[in-house]
Amino acid sequence: MAEALNEKRRATLTVGGVSVEWGFLVIVMLGTLLPMCDYYGHHPTKLIVDRFPDHLSFNLSYDRFFSFFVIPILVITLLFRESPAKYGVAIGKWREGLVWMLVVCPIITVILWFLVRNSAMAQWYLRRANDSPLQMIWFQGVELFGWDYMWRGFWLFGLARVIGIGPAIVMQAVPFAIFHLGKPEIETFTTLFGGIGFGFIAWRCRSFIYAWLIHWFILVMTILIALYAQAHPVKKHSSYNIDLNSIHSPSRIAAPILLQQPDKFLREWTA
Repeated sequence: MAEALNEKRRATLTVGGVSVEWGFLVIVMLGTLLPMCDYYGHHPTKLIVDRFPDHLSFNLSYDRFFSFFVIPILVITLLFRESPAKYGVAIGKWREGLVWMLVVCPIITVILWFLVRNSAMAQWYLRRANDSPLQMIWFQGVELFGWDYMWRGFWLFGLARVIGIGPAIVMQAVPFAIFHLGKPEIETFTTLFGGIGFGFIAWRCRSFIYAWLIHWFILVMTILIALYAQAHPVKKHSSYNIDLNSIHSPSRIAAPILLQQPDKFLREWTA
């Protein structure tokens, strides 16, 4: 029975002499269309919320959890007739997963500390910060759970069965990076390499869970560092912005003195 279902998933669609496995086609199409629908504001859970406005309220994080996790799981179980465990929904190699987390998270924290403070990333992520830190952590985790499953679960394990694990790790990182367009530039450029790293960890652990936990940690730390930078701005020394035309010198020739006799200039300026 299981072999028959696998044969069904491997059935091919042939048009004009060109064949493609229909399961592969479904995975690629969903991974393309669902993020596009989200971008243009077509939210599936909003249809339900609109019918029960007195009892439900729309939440973007829950909507993305539904789009990027629930829908793929329904496709796997109802259409492919397979176990989600084959697509990364499993504890997997948990010991190796914990090792990856213990190694990557401290390194990433140091990098973020120097990268995020007083940068465009800090300003961008401050807009995502909620009044409640716990609420922020929860909603970001829910949203990323679906987002990471789409690429490090559904796409990675699904594509690997057709094109091989190496190409699948690279392929799942491409849309992951492209859908970061609009975020700070340095983050967008690094997401291709980050996505490949997440994919490698997910495959090694046979689960998307540990890549999701690391990604969640990175996002929360980015927001927390941005909040810290906002509360503790770095003070710049005023001497770096000296306007030579506004310096009050008894000789009123501050610029020539500064260039030719710096010691005399300092004595007169501080007098």
